[in-house]
Amino acid sequence: WSLVGGLRRDHAKVERSDLLNAANDFDKTFRYTTGRVGAIYSLSPTQSAYVQVARAVDPLAGLISTNATQAQFDVSTGRQVEVGYKQLLADQRGAWSLALYQIDKKKLLSRSESNPTVTQQVGQQSSKGLEASVDLALTPTLRVEANAAALRARYDDFNEVVGGNLVSRDGNTPTGVPERMANLWVDWRFLPQWQALAGLRYVGPREVNSANTRQIGSYTVADALVYWNVRRDLRLGLEVGNLFDRDYPLTFSNGGDQWLLGRPRTVMLSADLRF
Repeated sequence: WSLVGGLRRDHAKVERSDLLNAANDFDKTFRYTTGRVGAIYSLSPTQSAYVQVARAVDPLAGLISTNATQAQFDVSTGRQVEVGYKQLLADQRGAWSLALYQIDKKKLLSRSESNPTVTQQVGQQSSKGLEASVDLALTPTLRVEANAAALRARYDDFNEVVGGNLVSRDGNTPTGVPERMANLWVDWRFLPQWQALAGLRYVGPREVNSANTRQIGSYTVADALVYWNVRRDLRLGLEVGNLFDRDYPLTFSNGGDQWLLGRPRTVMLSADLRF
């Protein structure tokens, strides 16, 4: 058995002076204490099971960019409970892991659907999920890595102002949260000094508004890389992102009317020199 734990104390003071509009001036101090505790049980030299509980606090925005409106709200708090299992495969050919978790977050900021200029603080939202990963050497020169996550994200306590009235969004999926994600990478060392990698990234559909009446679509993007180890201290690389030049929505704004697209096909040459 192994026990691990940690305790953290944060004290952040933010002062803002607006030389054009003194109404935007504010002075606020954020203080919070967080911690985590966990236990690990080694079933054998190659297997272990674990459980952990952690609490965390996030500023509502980056501390430097906190404005007078955000300073009126409390910090966002969260708790995570996770149980999992990890195993090394025979002959060190790889490993796999499985984890179940629940994350509860309180006091998150959200835009009003009827008036995007109005910011509200959500009572609570939660996420229950399952994550799995595998890292497997198929041959001495060919390796596969894959991971996937499936979760159920929900507003637990959120009343939104719509047309001057409070409307409950409890049970709806939070905006911008994909409930299905997966990654697959293949690593092939086809010559002594050459390495090729190819990968697929999948992100599921996301809700655009808290009423869950609109969605932004899922996407799958392929990437490819080739590396040449010229010497021990020099590696040259060719990286191609979004190999098939897919148009895909990375994020959105303005109530979902504006989409920020991911990068188109991108080719990059690199040289890594170690000394």
